[in-house]
Amino acid sequence: MEIPEKPITKLRNEWRRAQYALEKQNTVLAFENAVNIEYKFPPEPLNDVLAHNIIEGACKKMRVKNFEEAGCAVCGQLVPLSSLSRLKHVKKFLHILTAQGVTHVERKKATAKIKEFSGPVLDYKCNKICDKCCGSIRKGQVPT
Repeated sequence: MEIPEKPITKLRNEWRRAQYALEKQNTVLAFENAVNIEYKFPPEPLNDVLAHNIIEGACKKMRVKNFEEAGCAVCGQLVPLSSLSRLKHVKKFLHILTAQGVTHVERKKATAKIKEFSGPVLDYKCNKICDKCCGSIRKGQVPT
């Protein structure tokens, strides 16, 4: 004995079938319209407006800000400036990078005492952090 479908499920299935048929019909119509378009050959010569638009678009893509890179203060990786934010924004979360017994201050002589480095391990000459490290630090995870 079959269990009858609930009315809502039946309506939902009918709606999905109708949507699928509509999408299929639109796809077929779009393809037919694309096939029936007559292309003018040879194309018209380049006009000043189109040339200006093409050159302007290329210049925007070649701006220095799209290529310039800088290092991340946490991982040291070079990333585009568009993927960096200020280290100042995550300053209160940087305690996660502090680990006792893991880091030591550089010794200049073999006879110098071993001193533990206190504070987060960062490149202090850098004031930017990459999006990946920033997201990990905000979640409370040590970036890898």
